[in-house]
Amino acid sequence: MNANQARNEYKFLLRSGIMESFCQELAEHLPSDQGAENGYQIESEYFDDERRSKYWEKKLGAPSRRRVRTRAYGDESGERQPTVFIEVKHKVDGDSVKRRVLLDQDELGEIVERQLPVREGAADQKVLNEIRNLIAEPSCRPVVRIRYHRYAFDEGPESLFRVTLDRDLTCRYPTPDGYGEPVQLLEPNQGILEVKSIGPVPYWFRLLIAKYHLIPQSFSKFMIALDHKYEKSTLVVS
Repeated sequence: MNANQARNEYKFLLRSGIMESFCQELAEHLPSDQGAENGYQIESEYFDDERRSKYWEKKLGAPSRRRVRTRAYGDESGERQPTVFIEVKHKVDGDSVKRRVLLDQDELGEIVERQLPVREGAADQKVLNEIRNLIAEPSCRPVVRIRYHRYAFDEGPESLFRVTLDRDLTCRYPTPDGYGEPVQLLEPNQGILEVKSIGPVPYWFRLLIAKYHLIPQSFSKFMIALDHKYEKSTLVVS
């Protein structure tokens, strides 16, 4: 699926006891990502300013929201260098689109200090200029680092329908010396199912959701992590 295309997104909480059977049935209709049948690690850092503008935009339901994050895709073994992007996630009236630029590994540390690279390609440079404007305020810094293990299902790059399952969700908050200890955001036997669809959701998937009594719900990893820090809310989703 093209990450730059506008798409609809739906999220579901996979409850205790249904994870394995649901994924088995899902795999009967939709194959795992080729070469990533065992999933992969994702680690993201999210930017916000001292007023927590992005947090409150989401909290108050602003119809158009843009959020900057870095994202690294890798494997648990650490044998391969992660693939790293800086992204703008833009949500407008329920539709979501990502604009992103591929980074070298050594550029990631510079991004944290808001030192953006320069690209020759006009499209990449346009995204970098947008990001530069979004993080221009001096107080804008990474406010949380989130990590999880993802399993993905789709029919390849041209697929119009993609399903991902995120497990082992943790976050860490910046400290004067780096980052603090990981905080668990889900129980071990829970997972977040996310559906990305360009066009209608397939009928077979609607039947699968109905069979397991799953109801779409709002779930933002960024918000759950910051709620815990700023509001001391209950972590585990029920």
